[in-house]
Amino acid sequence: MRRPSDKQNVRTTARLACLLFSAIFAACAGNVTTTVTGDGGSPDAGAPDSGFDAGSAGPTDDAEILSASLPSTLNCGETRNVTVTVKNKGTAVWADPTYRLGAVGESDPLSASTRVTLATGASVLASGTHDFNFALVAPGNGGSFTTDWQMVHEGVAWFGGIASQVVTVTCPAPDGETVLASATVYNSPADVATWPITSPLTRLVLGSGGVEADFSKKEDPNRWPDVTPPGWTGPLQYTLWLAMKINGAWYTSGIIQFWYGLAESGGDVTQNDQIAINWVYDGRWGPMAGHQPIPGEYVGFMVTSGNERGVTDTSQATVIERSNMVIIAFPAASDTVFTF
Repeated sequence: MRRPSDKQNVRTTARLACLLFSAIFAACAGNVTTTVTGDGGSPDAGAPDSGFDAGSAGPTDDAEILSASLPSTLNCGETRNVTVTVKNKGTAVWADPTYRLGAVGESDPLSASTRVTLATGASVLASGTHDFNFALVAPGNGGSFTTDWQMVHEGVAWFGGIASQVVTVTCPAPDGETVLASATVYNSPADVATWPITSPLTRLVLGSGGVEADFSKKEDPNRWPDVTPPGWTGPLQYTLWLAMKINGAWYTSGIIQFWYGLAESGGDVTQNDQIAINWVYDGRWGPMAGHQPIPGEYVGFMVTSGNERGVTDTSQATVIERSNMVIIAFPAASDTVFTF
């Protein structure tokens, strides 16, 4: 019998090793299941669970606004404590400073702060709720303002529902005579508040052609007498005054001059920045210069006898008399009528 060569021995050994490896691989393969799913699909219900989800994206962010005590109306300068209750609809745990209630757009007209935080050490688990308590402060002028709030994952994204409310801010009209007594006068007699009221205003029209004021001494037989200013060829009967509140202080001046029989003057004050451009257009009117009232802003009107535009004494008034100062909310459109 021939003795096998070394080369044959190596081949035999290799075959045995391959057979043994194949057997082990087959045994292992019988205990492994591979699942393939389509986009957004789920594994077969009968497939064994490997305990690992390769498609998991980690904790999710979602929120639902359960309630919000945001007011629909406020008075000027009023502070109102409010609560927004939010439910955690995601799987992430909320904790400060990562999760907060934020002012949408990173600003809010009724809040100086853009974030409302969770209490130190507090957390909101999935399906949990939290009351965010904070204060809203109305501005000093009237108008409509939108306050809106949403959850924010700082540095990641805003998410969930939005608590939103349009808030109408109204300011009780101040007393006209109190305003006049406190106002700084520019380009007109500084002592006008002490002049006697002999002809109260009964009607004021902010029309498309100008401002019209009605008062008892506007017409004969007891009307205020005319005065002819130096250099003029014709007389004037009275002056229309405007008062405006700027940066918390009131200012006033006699601006529009009327001769007897002139029904209206000054143009449409509600359009094209008429007051800023054509009434108080330079430094003679101090802080009023270039200021255009916005709709809802309180302004004052009155009339005085004679000419008080550019005159700081009573030299161009035959009688030292005036109407009362009336305060109105500046209208958004012309042809608005106020009666007193």
